[in-house]
Amino acid sequence: MNEFQRYIQGQTKAKTRFFEARVLEVDKQAQTCSIQERSGPVKHDVRLATIEGEGSHVVAYPEPGSTVIAGVLNHEPAECFIAQVSRVEQWSLQVGEITVLADENGLQLNGDQYGGLLIRDALVV
Repeated sequence: MNEFQRYIQGQTKAKTRFFEARVLEVDKQAQTCSIQERSGPVKHDVRLATIEGEGSHVVAYPEPGSTVIAGVLNHEPAECFIAQVSRVEQWSLQVGEITVLADENGLQLNGDQYGGLLIRDALVV
């Protein structure tokens, strides 16, 4: 048994629980989804980003009907988040003022303003 295995086995009072669930619906505006663990109850408002807050982020929007691995922090149902996704419908990336959306239709840079192109103050040639 290696050091990591011993460490994991020693965590009998783990504060995070992970489980497999199916995605029922996704709210892209709120960056949440509804999931169901096997035949268990439906859990709404599951965060797609593990850490809430403003600033740079990457969000994978799972495809409804796909399988996800969800986590619950400190045994608090309100602290439920998606850790892994089996099928992604759309990716969202934001770094500073730059945003990128990617889906089966292609890439969209900085929304639809300026046709989605990257615009700089000065063009250096």
